[in-house]
Amino acid sequence: MNSTKRVPRLWIVGDQSGRYNIAREGKVMQDSNVVDKRHTVFSVFEKEPLFLVLAFLLCGIVSILKGLHRPSDWAATQALIDYHFGFVKRGLFGATVAHWFHLEHYARFVVLSFLLLGVLFLSFGLLAFRSRFFSNTGSAALVILFVSSYSVTYLTDLVGYMDILLALLTILLVSIRKTRMRFYAALPLCLLAPLLHEMFFIVFLPTILFTFLMDGLLTERPKERNSAWIGGGSIALLAAAITLRTSLESSLSAVHVREIQQVLAARSDFPLYGEFFKVLSRSGKDNLILMQGVILHDHRWGFNFIVSLFVFGPTAILLWLGIRKLLASLLPVSRSGYASFVAAVAVASPVFMNFLGLDNSRWNALVCLNAALLFLVLLRFSPNVKWSPAFLRAVLLFTALNMATEYRLMNTLPGNAFPFTNSTIDAIQSIRHGGLVPVD
Repeated sequence: MNSTKRVPRLWIVGDQSGRYNIAREGKVMQDSNVVDKRHTVFSVFEKEPLFLVLAFLLCGIVSILKGLHRPSDWAATQALIDYHFGFVKRGLFGATVAHWFHLEHYARFVVLSFLLLGVLFLSFGLLAFRSRFFSNTGSAALVILFVSSYSVTYLTDLVGYMDILLALLTILLVSIRKTRMRFYAALPLCLLAPLLHEMFFIVFLPTILFTFLMDGLLTERPKERNSAWIGGGSIALLAAAITLRTSLESSLSAVHVREIQQVLAARSDFPLYGEFFKVLSRSGKDNLILMQGVILHDHRWGFNFIVSLFVFGPTAILLWLGIRKLLASLLPVSRSGYASFVAAVAVASPVFMNFLGLDNSRWNALVCLNAALLFLVLLRFSPNVKWSPAFLRAVLLFTALNMATEYRLMNTLPGNAFPFTNSTIDAIQSIRHGGLVPVD
């Protein structure tokens, strides 16, 4: 007679936490395989610091790829200017780096330009990690806001420009925490940087000086405070003297400029950008007069400026509010108000370049960069600030808007969109058909 063996009944039950268990004949047993698989898939989202780091990296990479283009012919031409015909503004890079590495070959200029750009973003990432932004959700949200912004996209498109090298030097300098070491590093930088580009004095120097101001405000020792402020003032005076010497230099004659252009064209393997050489024949005063006419009479400039504010403004404002929050947590009310005003001047300093140059989106992108640098510098001293839920929701909203933003870049080039096939195909075709050539 055949006997039948009773098979235990199995079923799955769940609880409110979302964990699933297997029950057998009234006894509940945890199914380790089910729980482990679910934990493995979503573990990156359960560990908040890891998730914040991944969000930082992903948003930054996407923003970079949106602005990826070959260096422009303006940037490649500017890099070749040297002191062969006497002192001329922006000639230091050509007399040193371009001469050492023979950047009259465009392919070499491309390699060096992207190398500097990569080191710039790597240095910014190291500064962010040293500030431990990922240990605080609100602070991390503001850092991610910046790396998702069109400022990073625009900086990527500035590959080859002196902005990249100057920004890199500024990041390396503000990363130095000890006042004395930063002062000794700043002395040669502030002596040489205006010879790379006179914009350093307006755009980046205020951010550097703000770090010395904070050194003095954060110490209770009068001797250390005076030392920090005197050091910052000395650096400012040195940079001002070099900048005035460079920008107020008498204009070169048209014959002299034409001779420089002919010599550079003869030794370069790419077409030079002829319009650039007009810069050599204009002094700072000439630029002021030129931009006065553009601002007052060119309606396109005003329209582009307003649109640019919509693109870059929310990121800059939210970062500025974050800076104020950090200052309020670090300093008494009497000092935080003063420091907030100085920080506002340092952040907004690139806006004043609109009186000297046409690229208003370029200056606004640098405003966001300055704001991010000041935020990270202050975050090192106050990592545990509490942020209101409403503020974090606003940051999240504009982060999403940043990721969707597409606006014209330098030389009116369009930005790239995910999955970034246009820039990839363009690079492959340019290499296959005659090699690398500058972007017009």
